Amino acid sequence: MLKGFGLKLPPHYDYPVLDIAFAGSLLLDAAGLHKDAFFTANSLLRERCHGQYLDCREADVLHSYRADVFGPLHDLAD
Repeated sequence: MLKGFGLKLPPHYDYPVLDIAFAGSLLLDAAGLHKDAFFTANSLLRERCHGQYLDCREADVLHSYRADVFGPLHDLAD
């Protein structure tokens, strides 16, 4: 539940379950603040996966997100 400063989430942010990995981008969206590339990708994944990260049914989208976020680190490669 998100409470504070009279902040009301629009209905399209109503997820049955929200993975904590999406909390940052949800707060930025709800507050109408600018997002960098990471949080933009995180918001898009949240929308496509309906708030679920590990249980996302769109495997291609999840793999693409992970490659974009973790790929530059190189030490997390298989």
